Order: sequence, then structure tokens, then C-alpha cells
Amino acid sequence: SGHGRRPVRTLATMAIWYRKSPLSPSVEGIVGTVRFARHDNDVSALREGDIAIVDQPELDSNQAQSLIERRVRAVINASPSSSGRIPNRGPQMLSHAGITLIDAESEGIWSRLKSGDRVRIDNGSVFKDEILVVSGVELDQSRTTADLAAAESGLATRLDSLAANATDHIQREHAMLLDGASVPRLRTRLRNRPVVVVSRGYDGTAVIR
Repeated sequence: SGHGRRPVRTLATMAIWYRKSPLSPSVEGIVGTVRFARHDNDVSALREGDIAIVDQPELDSNQAQSLIERRVRAVINASPSSSGRIPNRGPQMLSHAGITLIDAESEGIWSRLKSGDRVRIDNGSVFKDEILVVSGVELDQSRTTADLAAAESGLATRLDSLAANATDHIQREHAMLLDGASVPRLRTRLRNRPVVVVSRGYDGTAVIR
């Protein structure tokens, strides 16, 4: 009799439980072979049509050009391609070259995929065997252009602030800076001896680390 027995769960049944809802058949996305290029030296192993998985924060022009020359189809970055602190042109270069760029920002991608896997990308989501592996943000041309403009504007503002602060400091301390006024005399001879200047500043602990 079958009393007391647990129902048998077939692989097909389990696949239904773990499978994410498939996208519309009319939306194919980008299909290709994953290739890890975590370090700059690994880029040379990429092949035309590959989906490169990189770890390149603040993706710069040289890194982008290397990926373009390998003719990859898409790039998944495990780090933010642009933080907005500096105007790096790498993301915009990829978008102009027609290469899809996705910011996944997930360490888990290195364990969930391996080089040689076939995946499908659609709207920032990466699927393997129609199972969602990782979700990210696709940086299209309008997004990369806006990010670059914002970074350039922010840098200009910071430079203006730096120049104003420097000018104000020179005006207030010109007597000391130019004539040595109020600088105490030292008994210790410093000529030809190394000197360490210590100054407590904002975020000094982080800089020391």
C-alpha cells in the first residue's frame, strides 16, 4: 500500500518550483557565453561575442577600449561602473560601441556562474537555464551620458571650491607663508634630516588605513 510514503518529487516538478517566470517568447534578450575577466590581464582571453564579467569600479577609457577591441557582446560589472565622483568615460564608450553594460554589484555572481556558461540577459537580469542568477541595472546610452555630465559638473564645483579655499587661506596667512611670521624657531637642526609633518584632518583615520 502507499500509506505512509512521501510523494516522489521529480526533477521536472522541482524545476517548476525553482524556475522564475519566463519572459515573453518575443523578448529574447542577449544570449552568449560567460567569460570571467576579473582583472585587466584577463581581458585578452575574451572572444568575440562573449559576455564579459568584470570587476572594474570607475570603469575608465582604457578598460572600455580593451573590451571594445575584444568585440564582446555585453559586460556585467560586479562593481559600480561610475560612482559620480570622477568623470570616467568608460561606460559611455561601451554604450556608443553598442555593448550592453550592466552594473550587478554582487560578489555572488562569481560563485553563481562560471566561465563557459550560457546565459541570457534581458533588461538587466541574467538568466541561466531560464533561472534568474543575478539582477542589475542596465546603463544605456542616455544613462551613461547623464552620469558623465553630472560627474563633470560635480568635479567643476569641487575644483571651484578648492580654488576659493586656497585663495582665502593665502590671503589670511600670507604673512606667515611669505615672510615666516609667527613661525616658532626650532632648537633642533633640520638641515639634511628627514621630517614627518603630522596634521589631524577630516577622515584622517581612513586615509591612514
